[in-house]
Amino acid sequence: MKNDQRLSGRRALLRLAAGLGAAAAVHMIAAVPAGEQLRRYLPELLDEGYRITVPQRR
Repeated sequence: MKNDQRLSGRRALLRLAAGLGAAAAVHMIAAVPAGEQLRRYLPELLDEGYRITVPQRR
């Protein structure tokens, strides 16, 4: 059951990335427990063909 929820959450995030652009989705993913979530989903976003840019701090 927990695994099913995780899968649907991943699909929702990928759908979100398609709608809002990958950068917005990555920021939303990063807002959840930062490092772990990012490590889990970033490779999938890249596999889906999203180009991810990291804003430069000034």
